[in-house]
Amino acid sequence: MPAIRRLHKMVFIAFGFILINCAFIQGLWQPPAHTPAATASNTPVPTDTPTQSKSAFPTAEELIGTRWTLLYDAPEDGRREYDIIFLEGRRLQTFHPNDNTPENDTWKLVGSQLTMSMNNGFAIYIGDFIDSDTIAGTAKNSDDESWEWTAYRKAE
Repeated sequence: MPAIRRLHKMVFIAFGFILINCAFIQGLWQPPAHTPAATASNTPVPTDTPTQSKSAFPTAEELIGTRWTLLYDAPEDGRREYDIIFLEGRRLQTFHPNDNTPENDTWKLVGSQLTMSMNNGFAIYIGDFIDSDTIAGTAKNSDDESWEWTAYRKAE
């Protein structure tokens, strides 16, 4: 009897997954909005004034070629600030002084959620667009350290 219950549960989960994916593809459903902790009063302040944009967040194509300042407080090293540039082919150019393998840094945008992999996957940054010029989220590294981060689009 337990095997039948497990089978029913798996079928139910699979059916729900299929329904959500179909609704997402047809634009009928959007994932719940994420409210990053970086919007709190301790949010790092950008050194440049962000540009103004019309939409809530850019598409992947609109990100290509844009330069951003990424800010965070590192668990071991304190406050860090460096630039990143979104390149074609989901490549990411980073200017982090500790990035030993900048040639394999990547990015992926799904809806308003951005994922960046840096330093051969040592650190993974996951965040959401707050608006078209601000991204905020959490990063985690292979040493199991995590931190909040914010990125601001630089004026072109």
